[in-house]
Amino acid sequence: AELSRLWDRIGTPFEKLGAHLGNAQKQYEETSRAVDRFTARLETIAEKADGEIEAAAELAAPPPLPPS
Repeated sequence: AELSRLWDRIGTPFEKLGAHLGNAQKQYEETSRAVDRFTARLETIAEKADGEIEAAAELAAPPPLPPS
């Protein structure tokens, strides 16, 4: 009886802690996927911006000088 009562005192909080840890793990995984999607989106935007900057630089470059 004493062991059963002691187990009840630690068993319930232990189960609750396990549930909290499981929820934290799920939230971490969801957040990690969101960060991955955000990073991919930023990389796409950066690549597009780099291409536009290069294209603008080519258009703004002065024509080459004729040979002397």
